[in-house]
Amino acid sequence: MNLQAYYAWVERRDRDHRDHFARTRARSGNPPGPMFDAIASVLAVPAPRPAVALGQAVDCRDDNGGMMHDDEQYDDLDELPAPPRREMLASDRELLHMAGRALGAVRVEDVEGENWVNLHFADGSVAYAWNSLMHSDDMLNLAAMLHIDIAWLGDSDVLADGNSSEPTIDDPAAAARRAVTRAAAEIHKARQ
Repeated sequence: MNLQAYYAWVERRDRDHRDHFARTRARSGNPPGPMFDAIASVLAVPAPRPAVALGQAVDCRDDNGGMMHDDEQYDDLDELPAPPRREMLASDRELLHMAGRALGAVRVEDVEGENWVNLHFADGSVAYAWNSLMHSDDMLNLAAMLHIDIAWLGDSDVLADGNSSEPTIDDPAAAARRAVTRAAAEIHKARQ
């Protein structure tokens, strides 16, 4: 967005605020008082404009007194760039598919370039951005719905449903999520 478009947007926004304020006051039937005068005076002040021509570099001070420079490489950006896409390992995706099926999903939709899946159920409901390997709330719901017991074997391992154990090397929560997801995948395999 260039500087001229920004100022046009600010003027439209301020005009809309003034109009809305005037309509609201007229509808209420309240006579203007000191609060109305204060708000009206703020809304009537036009947006400040720098005394600089468009395209000219501007130097100003930041909060710490350092010099800031107008960086022309960002002048044409309308939004911030998206975070990089992350692909999920095929084995993790397969675990999520089986765990989702164990929950009763009739279709498990892969989301391209993301670390989650969408679960579609027979009643038409959808669980979006579901990943019990990364989100503890998804893991806890999975354990509750499938009655998966979680046991801690000291500080070294976590056991889910009596047969899926994971070492708790650096992250015990991640180990619990993986153990519960693996146990749900085993439940799905046993049902087939």
